[in-house]
Amino acid sequence: MNWIFLLGLSFLFQPQQNLEGTWQGTLTHEGGYAASYGIMIHLSQKGDTFSGRSVVKVEDITATMEIEGKYLGKDLLVLKDIKIVDQSIKGGMEWCLKEYQLRLEQDKEGKLTLSGTWQGSTSFGLCIPGTLKLERPKERA
Repeated sequence: MNWIFLLGLSFLFQPQQNLEGTWQGTLTHEGGYAASYGIMIHLSQKGDTFSGRSVVKVEDITATMEIEGKYLGKDLLVLKDIKIVDQSIKGGMEWCLKEYQLRLEQDKEGKLTLSGTWQGSTSFGLCIPGTLKLERPKERA
């Protein structure tokens, strides 16, 4: 009986998916500087805590941001831009510091994606929120 109980508990405490590494995809929002931006996120994972950098790019402007986050269980990952560490901008614009709510999904072939919503702000006020979809880049030979 005790063995069955312990076996049952072991399933409850299985470690979550390893999300460490590079993820890339598209960040969208309507009504901002552009409707779609390329984004790459490099994550380091320690248990359910994450840190890393994100690089957001559209045309010839980019921003590199320090990020941190937490895995909240039920396949939910929350990330937040902490600060801008490098950027190129055009006059009158400012990069949004964003918070992401991402759901981990796996397709039939085992491919993992992170997708969800984001919202953020600049010194001017709130940014127009949008969506985000990330996947791991294909390995090169």
